[in-house]
Formats: sequence, C-alpha cells, structure tokens
Amino acid sequence: MSSSEQRHATWRRLLAEQQASGQSITGWCDQHGISLASFYYWRKRVTNDAAPAAPQWLALPATATHDPLLLHVSRVTIEVARGFDAQLLHEVLAVLESR
Repeated sequence: MSSSEQRHATWRRLLAEQQASGQSITGWCDQHGISLASFYYWRKRVTNDAAPAAPQWLALPATATHDPLLLHVSRVTIEVARGFDAQLLHEVLAVLESR
C-alpha cells in the first residue's frame, strides 16, 4: 500500500471514529489534537474520492409493530429490533460506509 493509500485509510478510519463517537467535530478534534482545517480537508477529500455516492438516509415513522427493521446495505443485511444498541448500530454503519 502506498503512503497516499495509507493516509486515505487512516483518515477514513479517523472520520468513522469521529462519527461513531457522538461528539461534535470540534470537541473530537480538540481531544485528538487534530486541527479543524485538516479534519474538513480530509473529510472532503475522502468523500470526493469515494466511488459511489454517499447513501441517502430515510426517516421512517415509528410504528406499533414489533417486527424487526431490516436494513440492506450492499450485500449486508442488518436486523434492528426494538431496544437495539444505537451506538453499536452507528459504529457498524460507519464501518460499512468506510468500505
């Protein structure tokens, strides 16, 4: 892997970590010693380098059903039941998005 590919991989990981942290970008960058300019530069660069367009999120109304929600992301299906761990789902989606 070239140094450029390594930098991109590192920043994809960092961007996913920030997103999964639930912290604001400013707070997360302060905590990790990363300048906001660098963060935004790499976020734009990594996003622009991604082949497919970013996924569009759809707001779903709450329903009275107890059936699980099935999310299909590429070749992966994620079953989300009532009482799910929102942080875990967020982290899983961040990992899938970074691939």
